[in-house]
Amino acid sequence: MSGLKMKNRQNKTAFMAIVAVLALVALPVVTVVQHASALSQLTVTSNSGSVSGGETVTVTGGAKVRFAQVSMADYHTLALASDGTVYAWGWNSDGQLGNGSSISSLVPIAVTTAGTPMAGKTIVQVAAGDSFSLALASDGTVYSWGENGAGKLGDGSGNDSDVPVAVTTAGTPMAGKTITQIAAGEETALALASDGTVYGWGDNFASQLGNASNSDAPVPVAVTTAGTPMAGKTIKQVAVGDSYSLVLATDGTMYAWGDNSYGGLGDSSTNNTNVPVAVVVAGTPLAGKTVTQVAAGFGTSVALASDGTVYTWGLNDYGELGNGTTGSNSSVPVAVTTAGTPMAGKVISQVSSQNEFSIAVATDGTVYGWGANGDGQLGDNTNNDSNVPVAVTTAGTPMAGKAIEATGTGANAEFSVVVASDGTAYAWGANDSDGELGNGSTTPSSVPVAVTMPVNLTPVSVTLGGTLATNLQVTGGGDVTFTAPAHAAGVVDVVITYSNGASQSVLGAYTYVAAQSGGGAGTGTGSSGDETESAVPGAPNTGILAVSTKAGGINLGAIAAAVIGAATTLAAAGVVWAVRRAKLEQ
Repeated sequence: MSGLKMKNRQNKTAFMAIVAVLALVALPVVTVVQHASALSQLTVTSNSGSVSGGETVTVTGGAKVRFAQVSMADYHTLALASDGTVYAWGWNSDGQLGNGSSISSLVPIAVTTAGTPMAGKTIVQVAAGDSFSLALASDGTVYSWGENGAGKLGDGSGNDSDVPVAVTTAGTPMAGKTITQIAAGEETALALASDGTVYGWGDNFASQLGNASNSDAPVPVAVTTAGTPMAGKTIKQVAVGDSYSLVLATDGTMYAWGDNSYGGLGDSSTNNTNVPVAVVVAGTPLAGKTVTQVAAGFGTSVALASDGTVYTWGLNDYGELGNGTTGSNSSVPVAVTTAGTPMAGKVISQVSSQNEFSIAVATDGTVYGWGANGDGQLGDNTNNDSNVPVAVTTAGTPMAGKAIEATGTGANAEFSVVVASDGTAYAWGANDSDGELGNGSTTPSSVPVAVTMPVNLTPVSVTLGGTLATNLQVTGGGDVTFTAPAHAAGVVDVVITYSNGASQSVLGAYTYVAAQSGGGAGTGTGSSGDETESAVPGAPNTGILAVSTKAGGINLGAIAAAVIGAATTLAAAGVVWAVRRAKLEQ
């Protein structure tokens, strides 16, 4: 761990100790995968039973939120749900969780929007920085909350905020711009506009704002391009490291500015710069490659090429470059070693660079890491640093069998968070007293643990083939347990209705079996099948079978039950019948 980072953690430890002492004296005695729905996919266990009923059935998922994107900072994480709502967990001393308090949280909690400028907005991206948070809305506006030192909230006030505030654009170069992407570093924020121009605000001690100065900016300023290699370029992605910035242009070229002590700018020098310089690729393994993504961390930069290969440059104290060396920094791109590693033959689809380690997600949903591992942040069930990729351990963990689609973005985390294709999240690495892993504990982990997924709806009833189940019980995690009612033999749908009138189904999820001499009904775990769901307020239209629950509407439930009954009769006669993703509209 670097001296600067150690100092940050020591400062935090000292701060927490002071808070604890003051409390004793004063008192008498709190981050893109796209999913079709905001709700998690349903899975039915014990999916068959006797026609007489009585079996205990569990439906998992349902009321749990699906995450689409996560972003990590030093000690807190942001997560974006599929319906555009935002959750946060971890340290909250400066209101960076955005829930109107300064109390840390070991599990995800919702960011407050009521009564704030973010009310009614659909968020499409989140970015976490050191003690502050950013969110981008679908209309191109940007919001922030948390600590406001150096003006990193961008609202021009200098005041901390424990709920979202709007980033100021009036009277700034960002006025009239539609923002399409955001990024947060240690104390700095960047925003990319739809026209490919870049803006920044916050700390600028190392010129990481790229505006030809080193003065902090409490409101957005434009990155200087005139007279630089970035002149005339259209930028399509932005990233912020600890104290430098890195961007990718539409033609695959890369540019960087700010602190270059370790060669993280990739321009074949270690000179700091307050305007963009070009990342050197000529004569490097990256020559001739088309870069599709970049990531900036604690002095180490990562680039992903269109062929799924990965390249790095900058700091290499713990093997962060992943090229089989340790201790030798590089000011130009080098290739990450894959031969003889678990990442051999893998096509990488996303990369992230954190505090002296990097994570890569492959197209097959597997995850790899390299660099520092003192806190288990590589997830390989060790605390050994690695200068080549190692595989994140999944066997025997909650992440077993999951296809990972995204790794969290950020610059200074000493833990990792990823999102699976089903919208669940997993984490590993450092887990201080504030609960960075989001699993309700403060215990570090060198293998993945499940982030406690929020529950946003309360199930109130369950039917099997239109017949009401009994003994409904809802667990703290949103799973539903009930007793199957008696029903005629055949395959039926399981339908859960929630407190807001919405419903969610799994077609053909439960089979009633007639009693047979010498045998009985079997049990097992069913796949989720074809899922149906009514419109959830604020959630996108899934295009899947939707049953209206509005009063006075056509009784589509009765119609569906009749169709299902007819289908069951046909199935009993040996006729194959299926309904796939049909949509009934009122």
